[in-house]
Amino acid sequence: MDKTRTQKWAIEPLVGLGHNALIYAQQGSGKSWLAWFMARAVSKGDPFLGKFKTTRARCIIYDEETPISDLADRTNLVFGQGRVSKAQIFNPPQGTDPDTYLAGLKAKGTRVLIFPQGSFSLGHKNPVKRLRQDITSFDADMVILDNLNAMQGNLKIERDNWAVAKVRYILRQVRVVRPNLTIIIIHHQGKLKERGPRGSSSILDMSDTSFRLQRIQDDPLQFAVVQDQRKRKVLVKPFLLELTEKEGGQLDLTYVEELPDGGVEEVTEDAVDIAEYVLLHRGASFTVKSIREETRGRFSESTIRDELKALKRNGFLEVDRLSHNQFQYRPNQSDTPRNPYLRALLKKLEDRGHTDLMAKSKAEDDLRGIRLGDLIFLKEIANRP
Repeated sequence: MDKTRTQKWAIEPLVGLGHNALIYAQQGSGKSWLAWFMARAVSKGDPFLGKFKTTRARCIIYDEETPISDLADRTNLVFGQGRVSKAQIFNPPQGTDPDTYLAGLKAKGTRVLIFPQGSFSLGHKNPVKRLRQDITSFDADMVILDNLNAMQGNLKIERDNWAVAKVRYILRQVRVVRPNLTIIIIHHQGKLKERGPRGSSSILDMSDTSFRLQRIQDDPLQFAVVQDQRKRKVLVKPFLLELTEKEGGQLDLTYVEELPDGGVEEVTEDAVDIAEYVLLHRGASFTVKSIREETRGRFSESTIRDELKALKRNGFLEVDRLSHNQFQYRPNQSDTPRNPYLRALLKKLEDRGHTDLMAKSKAEDDLRGIRLGDLIFLKEIANRP
């Protein structure tokens, strides 16, 4: 039986209703922006990114990451200001009962409630009771915990499986009073990206679905979203997002394009070297074996083959098959597509002084005969009058 047919969704098909979703990445990769824009879409019942259906719900954001001095600015950038905004930072007047204050916000039509730094800790004496009170008083069906490290208190979540088990217990007990509560957990990525989120592997295990974000080397306003293979099959291919400014100064999160499996490919130094080789031998036909010979055995044949495939796959190369194992490679002369890999590659080539090599140049005949091992002279020759 296909469970996806009966699954109810908070954001279809990214985050299931009543599920734990983990968003993890390196610092500054867009984790909080992604979660906040999810909350904006869900709070209104609008399609997330104009693409993914949502189930309308009130949202609570526990933000232990953003400095209090910056929280109002972030709130205005995402949710708007004044009457337009349906988001409110938790700030009850002195002496006001918190539950009464939350109920009042709900009555006024507030859809997103944001708790500032110092408001909540998973190491609190009774975090289950606190979460239940907030969720019940505000009638929320989505909670964002930003982030796991900042709100762990004395639990030492990243080093202790017992602490992770306690967090799982807390979230499970909160759902006793709110079975359809969707919880989005934000965390940091480990030093080795292949190992997933930072700390114990059990952190990943407590999520029903998880998303890894990738920074784009040449554009700080873009990031890629990659859904991990977890308990359920991956339903969405990786995609690229961009923060854009709307009229009036408010920000929006825009879906740019679908990406290959695995997300944004890393541009290796081997790829840059082989791209240089192709530029220098523009129009010539050669084999993987001849590339290896001309580069003096610097690369293995498998490395050359893999990098050529990556260069072709990402639009840097056009390839003509001449025979069974003979190919003619040439740089793609068409308009550069909006491709993070290709942009990063061209930036690296520019940093090496190859700005003019993407188009036919006066020095093309001179450049064609240079070997990769002789690139020390490349910049001088390329800049000849």
